[in-house]
Amino acid sequence: PPVSDVTTNVATNITSTDATLNGTDGPADASQESFWVSLAPFTTPTSDIPADVYSTPVLPGVAANGTFSDPLSLVTTDGITTGGVPANLPAITPSTTYYYVAWANVGGTWHPGAVLSFTTLSNVTLLDAAKATAAGLIAANATESTTPGDHVVGSLATLTSANTAASATDADAQAVVDGQTSTLNSAITAYNAAIVPASDTTLLDAAKATAAGLIAANA
Repeated sequence: PPVSDVTTNVATNITSTDATLNGTDGPADASQESFWVSLAPFTTPTSDIPADVYSTPVLPGVAANGTFSDPLSLVTTDGITTGGVPANLPAITPSTTYYYVAWANVGGTWHPGAVLSFTTLSNVTLLDAAKATAAGLIAANATESTTPGDHVVGSLATLTSANTAASATDADAQAVVDGQTSTLNSAITAYNAAIVPASDTTLLDAAKATAAGLIAANA
């Protein structure tokens, strides 16, 4: 059979705690596939796993020219290291560079792609998402709307999502975003409880001030 020209593709779905590793098989069907991962650069002169390199489990193959993907986190729970010994990559951390390579087994021989790298997202990146949400809140509520509460409720949902991501990685970030979310939620509760929307301006000004505070706190 023809030699498989394996390609290691760019990692996708990168967060602070995971990513998706991608590869493409060459012109011959592969009976198995896997990825190697390390915290330092490495080479692939043979299919023997080097020291300080971790492999995913050997997984079912892929058709000729087909793509395959595995989560980086798989190597932290079901990893294999030198000599085929079970061992896991340390827990994935923010702002960390990971080196990886795709492998495909064609005709009983393992073929590697090129070694690539990527860096997990940082806490700053996560908080930037919260800041952008706050900035959007200010812009959306700059002009009074017939239903201003809709703007605030929608923004809270996005802010809460950003807070969940930040909470998983940084306690200080969690405290900042939690505080701002609580204040914003109070503004929404007051708005929804108002029978006569005469206080729209006051409520929205409070929400905008909260958003501005979030931007300043995370600057």
